[in-house]
Amino acid sequence: MRADSKPQQAGAELQDQARTAQRAVIDVETLPSRPVSVVACPGAGKTRVIVDRHLDRALPARQGRAIVSFTKVAGRELRKRCHAAGKPDLAGFPHFIGTIDTFIWLHLVRPYLRPLAQGGRSWRRLESWRDHPGASNGELNLEDFAFAGVEGIRVGAATLMESSRHKLRGRGSYGPQLWAAQKIKELFEEGYVTGDLVRDLALRILAQPELSEAVMSVLSTRFSELVVDEAQDCSVEDRNVIRELVARGLPLMLVGDPDQAVYGFRDTVAAIDDPDLLDAKRSLRLEHNWRSSQTICDLAATLRTSEREADTAAGPHRGESVPILLTALPSRGTDHVRAFCEEAARLGVPKAERLVIAHRRSSLPKDLTGAAKSPASHTGRLAWAVGVLNAGAPPAKQRERAGAAILDVWCGKDDLPEADRLERYGVTAQGLARSQSLVLRDLPPLDQVMGEWMEQAKEVFKRHSPGPHLVTPKNNPRWARRQAGRDDKPAYQVGGHGCPRADAPVEVGRVTSIHQVKGEEADAVLVVIPKPTADNRCEELLASWLDQERPSTPELVEDRNVLYVGATRARRLLAFALCTDHLPRVQAFLEQRGIPFRVAG
Repeated sequence: MRADSKPQQAGAELQDQARTAQRAVIDVETLPSRPVSVVACPGAGKTRVIVDRHLDRALPARQGRAIVSFTKVAGRELRKRCHAAGKPDLAGFPHFIGTIDTFIWLHLVRPYLRPLAQGGRSWRRLESWRDHPGASNGELNLEDFAFAGVEGIRVGAATLMESSRHKLRGRGSYGPQLWAAQKIKELFEEGYVTGDLVRDLALRILAQPELSEAVMSVLSTRFSELVVDEAQDCSVEDRNVIRELVARGLPLMLVGDPDQAVYGFRDTVAAIDDPDLLDAKRSLRLEHNWRSSQTICDLAATLRTSEREADTAAGPHRGESVPILLTALPSRGTDHVRAFCEEAARLGVPKAERLVIAHRRSSLPKDLTGAAKSPASHTGRLAWAVGVLNAGAPPAKQRERAGAAILDVWCGKDDLPEADRLERYGVTAQGLARSQSLVLRDLPPLDQVMGEWMEQAKEVFKRHSPGPHLVTPKNNPRWARRQAGRDDKPAYQVGGHGCPRADAPVEVGRVTSIHQVKGEEADAVLVVIPKPTADNRCEELLASWLDQERPSTPELVEDRNVLYVGATRARRLLAFALCTDHLPRVQAFLEQRGIPFRVAG
């Protein structure tokens, strides 16, 4: 036997083992009151397994399967694969593929709600309170508060979350909490709900015998089973809803990875570990990683908060010997990203496959994302929005906020979601996108002084109006008003951005937060570990990782899980950017564990 055939044979054997484990998940039967759990490591091909189960496992006549996850990306991928397999019918009625929020809303809540007391209005589900302009008060948004229940619905007294306390800027919390309690009650009475309220309504409906019987009659007639992907992200309310459905006989499969629980704000307790919900005898595991090299699998295992051992690489990159890359985090600029991109280029990784991520967007290089926060003034907010939209790779949410600031110029700021604003002014989404593109093309550079920049900006916005009713920009910002302290400053400074640099563009594909890439992957990934902060949280996180100790608080568990999720996005090259004080400690840790690495520069 040739020497090079041995690794090939070993790889083939591993892939056979992986496919056998996958087949067990595809073929397992779900039964009423006996849920099946599937613990799947990163890169285990769980999306493929769910799709193959959907394609291969027949259902009773005229019944469908409901497949839910926590992101729209997962739903789009499932539908795409159904179409690619030549079975587009499996993506439509009587099946359901979408987010768990949409599933609960459409099948457990919306059909059973009473008409609103305010005549002429209908119930509206929002992805987040951040989608409603009226749900913000300065930097604070209703998402920054927890609410007490009123008859089971969380629209009562408000408590500011500890993680948002810095937004008070030294103020007391009484006033903002009073505002939040009044505002959520007002919006709920107008028919607006978000995920938390949808779940509260579902549990209230399921607690009423007649309504519950009607819900289950429809569900059991249409769906033969419910599959919950990313089940580790189920909140307490999600688990309660699932428990109610299981108790009423709906067959259930839960798929997830406890080490990827990264939504602590949801008060998550991994549903797949809930002994009241699952029979331990009905558990399957997928432990072969088709995505990453063994080096990346070994590194990722050290980030787990559980005691599970390293996964077995089984995919095309399993034998690649690319070491972990460590690079110093500069005080400002993008040198760490450039070092990462140079290594990626050396490996032949194209720009689109280079991903730069961090737990918090504030840790990402501002030269690539634009400033994270917008100024309070109208003019500052406009300059901020232009800087973000012209940045190299701003995160999607930041781009959305900047787009809303551009729309404010034409419409004026109001308390309506974007779709309602466009409808009011007779503007299409395509027309808005075209106008925004033309405005960004024709605006002067942000290194002009603000007074001159604003004079030219007014004409540009007027010339590229998105609709006939918005030819003259609203008095927002106040174009004609002169401010001596502002007009002589560069526009980028008024917008909160750093000085534009003349360096060559950084050849990176995407820059965003780790939460935004959950479920995705790339050939090369740079994870930015933030510099130490006053609360010592970063230092405690690093210590728990390098000392291989269980984090002492739920917040630190989540922080380490987030790092784990970030690291496991990588196929070939995994890099970490750390402050210079932390580099030697990480080097010593990797050397001790025999994980190959090199330090850039």
